[in-house]
Amino acid sequence: LANENLARKVDITVDDGIAKREFNSTCQSQIIHVNSPDDFYIQIVDDELQTLDILKDQMTSKYSEHVSGSVVVPVPGKLCAVMFEDDGTYYRAEIVSAPVDDSVVVRFIDFGNEQTTPVSELRPLLAEFAVSPRFCVNCSL
Repeated sequence: LANENLARKVDITVDDGIAKREFNSTCQSQIIHVNSPDDFYIQIVDDELQTLDILKDQMTSKYSEHVSGSVVVPVPGKLCAVMFEDDGTYYRAEIVSAPVDDSVVVRFIDFGNEQTTPVSELRPLLAEFAVSPRFCVNCSL
């Protein structure tokens, strides 16, 4: 299911405080993360996905150089940069829970998956990484 390509007419406006992306035509998409039939994420398969690869490489390079980073106040809804524990790569994330035992749950905004992360590992999302819109769209059936 996660690798299935779907051609659907989408009429979606994503306005997330980072950038705005509108889809009003038939497009190729792929399911990238599923929580349930009422909560899953897709990515539009287009040339913009190459931008995502460049973005994550640039973020990992930048944030790896500055490990000590500034403190991020852990407020739900706040955007930040977080290292994904499975691959050691930095991604854009949104804090989805208030701190519990000095950790928060973050959702990776370009993929839809979540991870519990120590507050000390949150990094501020630099303006240069907030230019691109989210690369995933939350959907439900």
